[in-house]
Amino acid sequence: MADPGQRPMSFISFDVEALPGRASRDPVDRLVWGRVGGGEFGIGRISGILKQHGIKGNFLIDFASCLLYGDRAVGEIADYLLAEGHEVHVHLHSEWMVRKWGLQSRRWSATVGMDQIDGPLSEALLEYAALKYQSLVGLEPALFRAGAFRFNAATLAAAERAGFKVCSNFNSERHAASWSSTDPAAINNEPFRWSDKLVELPVDFAPEPLSHDWGIYEGFFCRVHDRKKIKTFNLTLHSWSLLRLGEKGHFDDYAPAHEERLHQICEHLQACTRPLGYGDFIACGMAIPALSDCRCNLMPGPMDSAAAQCPACRAVYATEAFPGGLCPSCGATGQPWNPGR
Repeated sequence: MADPGQRPMSFISFDVEALPGRASRDPVDRLVWGRVGGGEFGIGRISGILKQHGIKGNFLIDFASCLLYGDRAVGEIADYLLAEGHEVHVHLHSEWMVRKWGLQSRRWSATVGMDQIDGPLSEALLEYAALKYQSLVGLEPALFRAGAFRFNAATLAAAERAGFKVCSNFNSERHAASWSSTDPAAINNEPFRWSDKLVELPVDFAPEPLSHDWGIYEGFFCRVHDRKKIKTFNLTLHSWSLLRLGEKGHFDDYAPAHEERLHQICEHLQACTRPLGYGDFIACGMAIPALSDCRCNLMPGPMDSAAAQCPACRAVYATEAFPGGLCPSCGATGQPWNPGR
C-alpha cells in the first residue's frame, strides 16, 4: 500500500438534480431521494455508503431546482447533506433557468447550455446561483459546475465575479472541440489556474462510473499516475446513480450492481488515494500553476429578447413574458431595472 502522503488526491462528487424528463413522476422524490418500490436509493443511501467507507462526499445541488420546485425543497436537500457531514457546492442547469425566465430563443437548442450563453446572461445565472447558495446553505460559494460540463469563457468570468474559487468542468477530451490548449496541465487534466482568483479542477471520469466495467475505471485511474504531475482523481456521479435507466429514458428501478460498484470504488479510493472534499482542496492552499495556453473556440451571441433584472435575486427575464409586478423567481415586489440589453 502506498504511503498516504504520496497517494493521489481523490474527489467523489454527485450532481444532485431532478430534471423532469428523467422521471415518470415526482422528480425530486425519484431523482434526488431515490424513492422507488418502497425503498430509498438516492442521496440518503449514497451517504450511508460513503459513511461506511469513511469518505466525505461532494454534493453539487442544481440551484435551477429552486425555479422548478421552490426554495423549501432545495433547502431540505442541502440541510440533509450538511447534517450528514458532506460538502455542498453549486451545480446549474441553465436550460431550465432560460425557460423559466422566458428567454428561450429561436437560435438556441432546447437544452441551452452555459456554453451557448453570453457574458451578461452568464453573470445573471451565476449571481442567482450564488445568492441561492448563500441563502439556503449559509456559506459563501466555493465551487461551480455547469450542467453537462458545458461552459465558455463568459462562464468563467461570471463565476469569478460571483465569488467562486474553483470550477470543475474541464476535460481535455470532452472539450477538445470547444477549447484548444498546448499546455500539458490542461491536456493531462491536472489542476490549473484560469486566473489569479479562479482554479480549474478537471473531471477525470464522468458520467456514471458505476455503469462501466472495472477495467475502464482502473484505466482512468492509471492515467493519473502515468500522466499527471499534480495527481488528482476527480469522479462525477449523480443523485440517481443507484437507479437504472429504463427504456423510456426514466430512472425507474433500483440497480443493485450500481451499489456494489460504488462500494468497490469507495474501497479503492480509501486504499489507493486520499479522498477529500472540494473545500479541503481549496483550504490546503496548494500552489496551482497558471495555464500558458488555453483558448475558447466558442463565440456566443447576445440573447434576442429585451430583458429586465430583479434587484433582489438577480433573476433576468424577458420583459414581454413578465412585464412587472412580482418577480417570478423570488416574489420580490418593485419595478425591476433594465440592464440595457
